[in-house]
Amino acid sequence: MMNSVSVARPKFGFVLEHDLRILFMAHDREVLGLARTHLARPGLEIEAALGIETGLQLLDAHRFDLALIDLANDASGLRMIDEIRGRQHLRHMAIMVVTGAEDLDIIESAYVAGATSFTTSPIDWRVLGSHLRYVMRAQGLLAA
Repeated sequence: MMNSVSVARPKFGFVLEHDLRILFMAHDREVLGLARTHLARPGLEIEAALGIETGLQLLDAHRFDLALIDLANDASGLRMIDEIRGRQHLRHMAIMVVTGAEDLDIIESAYVAGATSFTTSPIDWRVLGSHLRYVMRAQGLLAA
């Protein structure tokens, strides 16, 4: 007879190792709402910014661990990355971009501008949480 071993599964889709504050900059209120719904868990705070000006104001006024930027097929997301990397207090913050574009040039431009990682749209919310956790772990190793 085989003994069955019960494995405890976390209550949430992913478990954070540390509290995490994310600024999510997008051009669509619905996407921002979906992020709050699907990523909600203890220790994770998501602040939404509609547009680059609001995003930069929030970044200058509050501490965030990661910026999640929807490129939305325009240049404002790339400009946001440039602005973040140009600010001394934000130079080492993790930046993940979301792109629906299959154009590798856009993804490469985001990396050249200073993005840490990317994910594609439509967003697979089940996978994104684990991806965020991985990016933060890697960012911690790079900063050490």
